[in-house]
Amino acid sequence: MEGCNNFCSYCIVPYVGAEKPAVPRRNFWTKPRLILQGVKEITLLGQNVNSYTYGNTRFSGLLKSMNELEGLQRIRFTTSHRKDLSP
Repeated sequence: MEGCNNFCSYCIVPYVGAEKPAVPRRNFWTKPRLILQGVKEITLLGQNVNSYTYGNTRFSGLLKSMNELEGLQRIRFTTSHRKDLSP
């Protein structure tokens, strides 16, 4: 993610740019190539990662698809905003 749409009183990021999701590479999360290269952990980084939406994929769907990568031991993400949490 780049940018942010939350205008918190202490933060300048929304004034620098609105939220834009990173465009996923085609089939990036489903390729076992990552695991074969030794990747054990993936970190998702953004000003507000849990507001991620690309096409029909929301943040929860992204996490679910990453979880299906056999051999991936850890998925981390930072930074999230409480207003975008869902069940």
